[in-house]
Amino acid sequence: MREALGRTERQQAQRLGISGSTLHKSEQSEADDRITLGQLRKLADGLDCELVYALVPRRPLTKVVEERARAIATEEVAGVAHTMGLEDQRPGAERLRKQVERRTEELLRGRWSDLWR
Repeated sequence: MREALGRTERQQAQRLGISGSTLHKSEQSEADDRITLGQLRKLADGLDCELVYALVPRRPLTKVVEERARAIATEEVAGVAHTMGLEDQRPGAERLRKQVERRTEELLRGRWSDLWR
């Protein structure tokens, strides 16, 4: 951004009230992914910019939540099915699939925080 504004390190350092070497080290830290948010905020202020820090999911959040609900439902249903199997009462595959789907829907209707227990 500094370069886009046509400012030298020395000019920008003067605007920030720091030495040119301090600015250089900060810019190098930023390039090396070692800068702190505090440092970055000061640099942004000196460029009359807003610092925007955001976490952006790689996949849709709804998909992540659905997958987690399905994993919990599968684990729960499998546990019950195992116990029933010990008593020679294990339900068939289709019945188990429906139970997993039903439990997944229940979890999704409930509190999302329950999915991360």
